[in-house]
Amino acid sequence: MDVANIIDGFKFFVLITFRVSGMVLIAPFFAHRAVPPKVRAGLVLALAAVMFPTVDRVGIRIPDNMGGYLSAAVAEIAVGALIGFAALVVFAAVRLGGFIAGQQIGLAIAHIYDPTSGQQTSLLSQTLYMLGFVVFVLVGGHHMLLRALAASYEAIPISRAHLTEGVFTKIGVGMFSEMFVNAVRITAPAVITLMLATIVMAIVARTVPEMNIFNIGFAMRLGLGLTVMALAAPALGWIFQRLFERLSVNIEFLINAMKPAA
Repeated sequence: MDVANIIDGFKFFVLITFRVSGMVLIAPFFAHRAVPPKVRAGLVLALAAVMFPTVDRVGIRIPDNMGGYLSAAVAEIAVGALIGFAALVVFAAVRLGGFIAGQQIGLAIAHIYDPTSGQQTSLLSQTLYMLGFVVFVLVGGHHMLLRALAASYEAIPISRAHLTEGVFTKIGVGMFSEMFVNAVRITAPAVITLMLATIVMAIVARTVPEMNIFNIGFAMRLGLGLTVMALAAPALGWIFQRLFERLSVNIEFLINAMKPAA
């Protein structure tokens, strides 16, 4: 009986590890490329070891067959990944907002290599991403993800995740629509200012056709756009803080949607 209990406890611990790994491999801050894979693996094991004594095992039945256990493992990874993905969508909105603003300002050809994503990204998009990352850490966003992960074990018992259509509808419709709306909010100061500047330049071009408005307008849009974004930095910090507060609501919705049917 002692050996059987040890084996069941080990299988239970492994399932906890799968859920933690799903979040750590997806969520910003934890999945940053600057963190070596061995460090992330150690973090997963440490978090699982901390949460193992707190997770209620009453009424939890661990599948005995290999197929059922693998299905439970995949479900646990999905639960953790969805929690991390909710945070990833917020940072995607920040990057998208920076990309839109960079296009409007005239920085479309000024791209750099982003080692965190392994892709080319605009200067303004990377700057806003780093600003959002700093705000995320300052407001305790990484702690919020850990609290949400710990709370998920109480709401969604091990091997009993209920991945319904409502979960994927929230991701496909709700979160992605919020991503575009938030991107517009982030880039609104620069876009509105540059739109007004474009109207003014069009009026000047019509009234003074001798002026080479194209050469003047390019430099003006660049300087005006960067100035507006610099002046809007405090407001952007406030917007980022609201986005991360909204993130906790989205994660809570996802956890409730994945609760097992009564």
